[in-house]
Amino acid sequence: MEDGNLVQLLDAKTDNLEYVLFSPNGTTLTVLYDDSWLRVWEIPSGKLLISTDAGQNLRWRLRASYSPDGQTLATGNYQGEIQLWDMASGKLKQTLNGQTKPINALSYSQDGKTLASGGDDSIVLLDVNNSQVQRTLTGHSGMSYFMAFSPDNKTLASVGWDDQLILWDVASGKPLNTLTGYSWDANSVAFSPDGNTLAVGYNPVGDGDTVRVWEVNTGKLLLSLYAQSEITDMVAFSPDGNTLAAGTMYAEVKLWDVKTGQLLHTVGGMPPASPDSIRATAFILGLAFHQDGKTLVYGNNLGELAVVDVNSGTIIRTFSALNNSVGSLTFSPDGKTLATAGNYKVLLWDYGTGDLLQTLSSDNDGDVTSVVYTRDGSLLANGSEHNKVHVWDARSGQLIRILDAHSSNFPVETIAFSPDGKTLAAGSGDGFIRLWNVSDGALLEVHEYPEWITSIAFSPDGKLLVSASHDGTVQLWAILAQ
Repeated sequence: MEDGNLVQLLDAKTDNLEYVLFSPNGTTLTVLYDDSWLRVWEIPSGKLLISTDAGQNLRWRLRASYSPDGQTLATGNYQGEIQLWDMASGKLKQTLNGQTKPINALSYSQDGKTLASGGDDSIVLLDVNNSQVQRTLTGHSGMSYFMAFSPDNKTLASVGWDDQLILWDVASGKPLNTLTGYSWDANSVAFSPDGNTLAVGYNPVGDGDTVRVWEVNTGKLLLSLYAQSEITDMVAFSPDGNTLAAGTMYAEVKLWDVKTGQLLHTVGGMPPASPDSIRATAFILGLAFHQDGKTLVYGNNLGELAVVDVNSGTIIRTFSALNNSVGSLTFSPDGKTLATAGNYKVLLWDYGTGDLLQTLSSDNDGDVTSVVYTRDGSLLANGSEHNKVHVWDARSGQLIRILDAHSSNFPVETIAFSPDGKTLAAGSGDGFIRLWNVSDGALLEVHEYPEWITSIAFSPDGKLLVSASHDGTVQLWAILAQ
């Protein structure tokens, strides 16, 4: 993978590929098809180990999970059967029948002893050694389509079509806590500076609240805030964690007191006399607090870029955004430079004077969707609509590396550096979250979710990555690449 050249081409035999996954040790590659076929290749020889209709001619997509040691592949089919395949021989070695419903998700525990299978309305935990059902978890009102065990195997996280993320105690089979979203989009997420709370901005159903704040450890809903708008596009905490800002439809910014939930200020927005056709298409797409907590900056799709005094809620300065839509913005760690993204460019501004310092262009890779600095300010990264992530030297403006997200026809919607700056994460419209090693560009982890990823953020300790998606759910991912 060092030079990016094509190493090998495997004949997939069909054009209906549904999902691909490597074994943990990288020695086999599994491809699942939407007509229930399963194929497994040995890497790097390209030898075909398994080629079979694992769905028994039911033409229904499969679900799969590797054991942690990579020696066994588990597949689940529409009949509720779980088949365990030996990777060394390519032969079926065992069939488990603990699940009576079509299997929508599979996940091995980290020690390889337990296999969780998600059915239409329940999750079954199976003992891999004796095929016995350990527990049946009930709590979702619909199918579970994603599951993951915690590193210590004590907790299972599941996401269902009922817009709930449930954390289960594996020993008792009881829910520990539940994060409930809406059936509409979750647009943005942000951790508080101490990592204890999580804010999410929504597209609500009807006249519901558009911002919710949870306690991370317990899943307790702390605040439910109504922005008097149909959509909340951006959320951000102040550096001290006491103020929450939200960018909403009609290009308004709302400021709340986090402790009381009191609305402090409403800033900007389209004049009431503006035509509805213009007001309805005005959105806040970039929002960030300055490090001193005294000011924040917002940008919208109309090309407006403004500095707000947090205490008074008034606009104290505007930038000329060169008639470009401001799709994302962020401060350098020293607070002296403001980076904005939009219309095929990253613009670097002197925050003190408002002067344009530098323009970083990526014309060949489409519009710039997001921009972020490393914590030490040495690197700047941006995502693009043509599936690329660009990494720049923040001081010289030199392009260091281009990372390919391999998301055909989907943009890189959101990016984030880990707190130590060693890992770069990107969420795309195809539901994939990819993590790269910043120093060499090596792909470290890939996580899949079945909906468009709209926002991601690392927890302050770098151990968790939170993502929001179009179906209204919030996902918490344990990060292995640390």
